[in-house]
Amino acid sequence: HIRIDSVPGYNSDAIERAWVEHGYTYFGFNWQQYRFNHGIEMLRKKVVNLADEIQPTIIFAHIQNGEALDLETWKALGKIAYTINYTFDVRGGDKMNWMYEIVPFIGHTYFADKFHVENCIYYNANNNVSHCHSSCDMELYKNQRKGLYAFDVVFCGNNYVGTNLNFPLAEERQKMIEFLYENYGNSFMAFGLGQKGGLIQPEAEANVYNLSKIAISQNNYDLRGYTSDRLWRIMSCGTFCLAKHYGGIEDDLFGKIVTWKTFDELKVKIDRYLANFGHERELMAKVGSDYVRANHRWYDRIGQIIRTAFTITNNVHHSLTR
Repeated sequence: HIRIDSVPGYNSDAIERAWVEHGYTYFGFNWQQYRFNHGIEMLRKKVVNLADEIQPTIIFAHIQNGEALDLETWKALGKIAYTINYTFDVRGGDKMNWMYEIVPFIGHTYFADKFHVENCIYYNANNNVSHCHSSCDMELYKNQRKGLYAFDVVFCGNNYVGTNLNFPLAEERQKMIEFLYENYGNSFMAFGLGQKGGLIQPEAEANVYNLSKIAISQNNYDLRGYTSDRLWRIMSCGTFCLAKHYGGIEDDLFGKIVTWKTFDELKVKIDRYLANFGHERELMAKVGSDYVRANHRWYDRIGQIIRTAFTITNNVHHSLTR
């Protein structure tokens, strides 16, 4: 597993547990830390040497930018073992093209949205591309609610306006936050880099969700099938989630989630579930949490990936031996 652990507030421990729970002998390699210590050329040599030494059944690469491994490295990995690349991050413009380019040389590529899946298939005329959601560490993001509330409404997410990360809905996010402060004052709080509440670590984020009546989910991209892991974190904690609608959310969570599309609609639903529908709010939160914790775990995501891998490799074997 060419894994991510160096991003502030993120590690791959839950993904590791999922592979082990599926019965795999696991070897993890923190590519970001190695690159930081040794440079990009040494990183590329290292991943190929490790794969050649271990001779794994599957190489699972969690790579989110095209600078880390060049095309020759991907080709080398693809010759050693069935190689999968997965990103639950998305970028605009041509910043995903590197993923299209490696598709013919590795076993399978997973995107967190369906637009890039379809675009990649069109670009490559190659069907070894699929959609797969993210998840969260459900041992950390869990229900510890005691009926005590510090906030009526919260949002946890960074402010990217004015940064070099050009997210299409970054300004919408900050306008939403401003709207919520104007309407709910100190009963609302936004956490994250550049937000009033400041950057918080995952343990604190889980506590915030457990101490809040309502948590908002909003993404920096409006792409069919895409949601950040914020949605899974909120719902896994047993907190009532008001989610910005994305295409396909009904397929993922039909009857288990309440959505919004405009700020006015968001306010109407906040007011409703704060004022007269407390029991309905808590019931909906429990139903959604139980469903997410049973169907949207990393165990389920890795299971999807394994099933796809073996379906494809079995079909290839059958066609070669027919």
